[in-house]
Amino acid sequence: MYVLASSRPGFEDVIERLVRDTGDKFAYVSRKEELTLKNLQELLPRYIFFPTGIILFLPKYMIIMNV
Repeated sequence: MYVLASSRPGFEDVIERLVRDTGDKFAYVSRKEELTLKNLQELLPRYIFFPTGIILFLPKYMIIMNV
């Protein structure tokens, strides 16, 4: 499971293409109110993608990398 978080329009199409092209599961978060620890604990994403960077969730660590 991966999460793409963006408030900009048009990312719904990106999610559809990623699911189709990779076969992986993706969740789309379009509002910052949806990006809560509770929701993330339910989704258990491996990665959360933001337009300006990536947050990697590892068992005991959270690493933020700007790209």
